[in-house]
Amino acid sequence: MSAAYLATFIVGAVTLKGETQAVDYIHGLFLVTGGAFGFPTALFGYYQLERAAIMSSIAGVITWLALTGLTSTGLLGLIVIVFFVTRWIRIKDFDVTPGEPVIEVKGITK
Repeated sequence: MSAAYLATFIVGAVTLKGETQAVDYIHGLFLVTGGAFGFPTALFGYYQLERAAIMSSIAGVITWLALTGLTSTGLLGLIVIVFFVTRWIRIKDFDVTPGEPVIEVKGITK
């Protein structure tokens, strides 16, 4: 999951690079924010912040779909949305990773 957030961050950063239109800037900002929050929170297993990262990532994809329309590349955006919604459903009842987290962080993981 952390790799997906890293990809989200990279796509957002590439979108932000050299963009002057406000809509593209907002789209890239949503993706960068989602990737920046999602990468460490998925790695540490801190789901409270990961839920915010999921919402930011979905908002970035929705703004991208609004810009491009439902073309053949728009189907990829719908698949990404389904991916993030599936993750939301899996972690919605937890605050932290149940069981042993991948990385122990004092004060965050239990």
